[in-house]
Amino acid sequence: MTLPDRSRRMGGTGPFQSGANRSGREQPDPDQIEDVMIKDPVCQVYFPRKEGVQWRQGGETYYFCSPECLEAFKQNRQQPPNGAR
Repeated sequence: MTLPDRSRRMGGTGPFQSGANRSGREQPDPDQIEDVMIKDPVCQVYFPRKEGVQWRQGGETYYFCSPECLEAFKQNRQQPPNGAR
């Protein structure tokens, strides 16, 4: 008895190829998922990244649920920490 060749169906040479998990399913790239949920760094609310407000600074990308949270984040970054002079 011969087993069917599943490598063509898997898109490669076997189930443990790059990008596949143990079940043989391809793992989605988080950057390719449009509706990934992320957490606002100001108000801690989760929201779909594609609906957020994006801001880049110093090589970092930040996402916020609203323009108000973005402004609050910017203001807090400009203030010195408590007790600092």
